[in-house]
Amino acid sequence: MARSRVDENREKLRQAARDKIKSEKVISQLIENAEKLQTGAESDEGLSSNQIGAYKAANEIHFKLLSKVLPDVKAIEAEVNISSHESALDELK
Repeated sequence: MARSRVDENREKLRQAARDKIKSEKVISQLIENAEKLQTGAESDEGLSSNQIGAYKAANEIHFKLLSKVLPDVKAIEAEVNISSHESALDELK
């Protein structure tokens, strides 16, 4: 089946986003920001609302980038015909 131009462009964009994640280490940045927020909350000085807002904004950007690359988990419907649990267990053996 031939791929449409839209599908090809979409795949190119996804690959570019994957490359960006790899090159910028987005996930490690998310973890680092979480650690900074944790240590700042535990310190005597605390964090200012500006610092918290900056970490929040940075993490939201990283999460949006990740959501463009990582597939969404969707529910899959399955048709199940089992007369009894014993027969289902026998089939697994």
